[in-house]
Amino acid sequence: MTTNLVVVALEQFTDLLQPIREITEADDPLLATRRFLRSAGWHLHGTIDVAPITSTAGTVLAAVEAAKDGLDPKDLVQFTRATVDVLGVVAKLGDLIDAFTAAGPGGDSATREALGEDVVHRLLVGWLRRRRVVRHLASPLGLITTVDVDERAFGGWLVRRAGTAERLRPAALLDLLDDPVATVRDILAPHGIDERALAATTNLFVARLFDPALRAVGGRWELHPDALADADRVLDLGRKGFIDLTFPVADGDGNASVGTTYEVLSGSDVSSRGTTGPGLELAPHGRYSHRFSRDGWEIDLAVMVLLAGVDAGTAAPAIVVDADGVHLDAHVTAEAAVGASFDLDVLVGGMGSRIELGTIELRFETGVSATGLDVELEVVARGARIVFSAADLGAAVAAVVDFENAIEFDLGLAWSIRDGLRLSGAASLVLEFTEGIDIGGVVALSGMRVALELGDGLSVAATADVRIALGPVAMVFEDVGLAAVIALGSGDGPPFALAPRLPTGIGVRIDAGVVRGGGFLSFDPERGEYAGILELGIPALSLSLKAVGIFTTDLPGGADGYALLLLVYAEFPAVQLGYGFTLNGVGGILGIQHGVSLDALTAGMRTGALDNVLFPDDPVARAPGLLNDLRAVFPIVPGALTFGPVLQLGWGTGIVTLSLGLVVQFDDVLGGGGAGPTLSRIVLIGQLEVRLPPIEGVPALVRLLVDIVGWFEVSDLELGIDARLRDSHVSGLPLTGSLTVRARFGDRPTFVMAVGGFHPAFTDLPPGLPPQDRIGFALVRGKLRAELAAYLAITSNTFQVGAQVSVRAEVMGFRVEAYLGFDALFVFEPRFHFTIDFRVGASISYKKWDFASVRFRGNLTGPGRWQLTGYATVTILGFDKDVDVNEAWGAAPATPLPNVAVLSRVVQALTSADAWQASLPAGPLVTLRPVEAGLGEVVVHPMGRLQARQTVVPLGIDVARVGASRPSDGPRYTIDLATVEVGGVPATDVRLVQEHFARAEYLDLSEDDKLAAPSFERFDAGIAIGLDGFVLPDRHVGFEPEHETKYLQASEVSELTLLRGDLLVTLSHWGAAAYTERARYLRLVGHDRLAIEVREPGHEVVDAVTLAPVTLPEHAVTGDRPMTFTEAMQWSEAVAGPVLAVQRAEVLA
Repeated sequence: MTTNLVVVALEQFTDLLQPIREITEADDPLLATRRFLRSAGWHLHGTIDVAPITSTAGTVLAAVEAAKDGLDPKDLVQFTRATVDVLGVVAKLGDLIDAFTAAGPGGDSATREALGEDVVHRLLVGWLRRRRVVRHLASPLGLITTVDVDERAFGGWLVRRAGTAERLRPAALLDLLDDPVATVRDILAPHGIDERALAATTNLFVARLFDPALRAVGGRWELHPDALADADRVLDLGRKGFIDLTFPVADGDGNASVGTTYEVLSGSDVSSRGTTGPGLELAPHGRYSHRFSRDGWEIDLAVMVLLAGVDAGTAAPAIVVDADGVHLDAHVTAEAAVGASFDLDVLVGGMGSRIELGTIELRFETGVSATGLDVELEVVARGARIVFSAADLGAAVAAVVDFENAIEFDLGLAWSIRDGLRLSGAASLVLEFTEGIDIGGVVALSGMRVALELGDGLSVAATADVRIALGPVAMVFEDVGLAAVIALGSGDGPPFALAPRLPTGIGVRIDAGVVRGGGFLSFDPERGEYAGILELGIPALSLSLKAVGIFTTDLPGGADGYALLLLVYAEFPAVQLGYGFTLNGVGGILGIQHGVSLDALTAGMRTGALDNVLFPDDPVARAPGLLNDLRAVFPIVPGALTFGPVLQLGWGTGIVTLSLGLVVQFDDVLGGGGAGPTLSRIVLIGQLEVRLPPIEGVPALVRLLVDIVGWFEVSDLELGIDARLRDSHVSGLPLTGSLTVRARFGDRPTFVMAVGGFHPAFTDLPPGLPPQDRIGFALVRGKLRAELAAYLAITSNTFQVGAQVSVRAEVMGFRVEAYLGFDALFVFEPRFHFTIDFRVGASISYKKWDFASVRFRGNLTGPGRWQLTGYATVTILGFDKDVDVNEAWGAAPATPLPNVAVLSRVVQALTSADAWQASLPAGPLVTLRPVEAGLGEVVVHPMGRLQARQTVVPLGIDVARVGASRPSDGPRYTIDLATVEVGGVPATDVRLVQEHFARAEYLDLSEDDKLAAPSFERFDAGIAIGLDGFVLPDRHVGFEPEHETKYLQASEVSELTLLRGDLLVTLSHWGAAAYTERARYLRLVGHDRLAIEVREPGHEVVDAVTLAPVTLPEHAVTGDRPMTFTEAMQWSEAVAGPVLAVQRAEVLA
């Protein structure tokens, strides 16, 4: 045993020295040494000779390996010598510290001791954090702590900056070993758990602390699932939880778990024994499961044991820990289950009608509890089929009706002591006949079904879709038939009854020559929805009327009222509008408690859903799909009102057809619970079709079909347009492509326009932008395939264009491929230049084996200073040769921007009347009548705020440019808040206000910055003056007051009916008021305002090594406002030393 312990200790010691081993094995020992010292808090400047360090480190590691090899328990002398050598290895760590300090001059003994302490603790803390379980508990249990360290240096080449460092704290381990209960209690519950709030918060803290450690070994520690969901019960549920630990057994084919449910008792709680807390109640449990195969049977074994107490016949905690000690009052609840399945694959009958048995399953369960013993047996045939074939009915019947249909079912028998004998398996059986029956061309049956359902009685229903054609009239009845019900139990009703099955849908079509059309009506009881479609056409007048309606009585969430969606279209002979344009049709859309789904519209551009929204063709025949699309595009929105006109225009006698619909959605119109009717969005839906020749029945040589969706979101101030080619071709050559425009004018403004997509490196895309299709075509002729794809995009910072053409041919197993493509970014100011990423390649292969190929990827920038970089790869018979290219020539022309005076433009902007705005105070108690101000005047509420802002140039940052000019009086423009006056009186409450600016208009950005960084950013743009403490000068204004006399009369007193107080309390908990949005919010949060708010991320300037904030000049402080990305970048360039500009979330305090 001693030998094993020493070996284990040496293996852990080897892991402790893993960072030292990385230095000796690194390709660049100097870089590895620099990284190790930095991790210990020391910064190595310049270059040193690391040979002594690697040599000493190698000696230490060799000594460890030698000690391990000498630990042979059979040779006592050698074992003793090796044990002594182990102690010598620890002493050799001092030689390693000396090797670090001897690499350069300087440093006293205290500094050397500080380095040695930092290195040793770096090794110890790193070793501890590599332990799978302990790493989650080291810091909370105090094994790792943080201490303050001062600045130390070895002659400037090795420096430790003042800050904090991690230390291993062995005293914490000794405290745990000496008195574990008291130590853990002081750490986890330093304030005790006498109060219920303290007990709940302690449990929440402990569960979150130990759960990661348990999950590392296959367990978990979780709270009660509703602990944080109900604010009223958080003090009760927050003290409960469960612990579970699962581990594999039986060669990995099974697993077992142990755990417990628990409740923490505070000083005011009473345990199940009647004693007062604080304390703990536990109910341990264990589970075991195993799956194995034997002689074709798949066998599952499961056992569960629960140790629980007994309290008036109900389960209770089995173990109670209180001030009197540990108490056990338990009985065992045990359950065992054995399941087995066998694949029968048995056929009963011939190849005609037959019974097929799939898998037979046997299940045995037994359980023992306080209520007694229960045993259950079950046998189930799963995957069984009953097949009916017309071949068994004779040749005459088979000649008329030829079918073979099957019923798939699961059927079984179960018995238990508690429930007795019963059927199990599937609750219903359905037989469907795919073949139809046609009777003289007048009546046709299709979709025939026979269903058997087993519930309180036995129900057999036969239904079918019946089509009747009588001359010009055709009718369809969906799912109509007859049902027979047999009562199985005793009751008042008859034992046997027949009932008709009414149709779920009815369709009518009329073709009488003079009038053509039809209709469809369906009812869906699950949705509470009636849907109808009507189409009527008069060929002699070229007139067509279509209508689609959906009426819903069951609104989501059980809301009152109904929802109605109605679409009406009329198509008529073309009405000339001039210049070759015609009006071909009109229509309208009305949605009562229906809205418009932008997601469904943009997704429907790929599925053709817009065909069903704008002048649908043959709507009766396409009824199911049409109704599904309309439900998705116009979903139910309680309180909303949606409406708009629809037009169909033409040009060139049918060459061009344009269908347009303009839909407006208002929210909270019909009692939605909001502040009143508000305009939500405006949506444009369109389809453009170009067809040559424009003759029906003749294949089109040219067909271009473009789906268009445009919208304006009022709340987000967002404008969007999407267009996509679909089912388009030119002489059989398929065409693809898309267009998108996004413009946001709110808090995060942006602008993009793209035809065919964006540059692959462009990342500043608006959220929710759908995938874009490249503009192009694909030519396929036998084994030859040629493709072309291109795009063009314009953003606030960039102009992007790109294309790729590829050709592929296959002959007798050989494949020849070639491609050429590029992605270009153009910049026009301050001078024209571009960067182009391009690629070209060709290859010939045989059966996927690369016979020969050449590929080149490069980047070209210019003009002026031209630079070509890239690499080429040449492959011949499986051998590769790589060639790097980096060539530059020419010089960039000096094209200075013209200077412009900016300060005067800023002053002019701030002194204009349009720059000044007044805002009312927050939370007014009354509504004020607006007062019209005179020309050049601003009317301000005495308790409101006065704002002035300009958009000429951002304030508070270094401005490198203003559009295509350089500022001659810059680069920084600021407003001194201390000098702001109103009417000659100093303002007391002055703050800066911000506005969005396009960064590329004011900063010199590289192409990478333009692609990766945000296009817009908030900068200071003006001031806001609060008038709360403002004192007007001693001046008065004379005016003639106007008054209105009105006599108020008391209303008639009506008799009031008052509710009892206890009834009011009950209604506040269970009535409608308890289920409002505010009531649910208060139950969850506990107060009117959630202590969480969303802000801009903000940025800081930090030390590049420690990530701690650095001290900036006083005028760089932005107050409560977070520092912007540009401000942080500019100050990082102005501060000496290695610093970074990072988001606040990355700062280490």
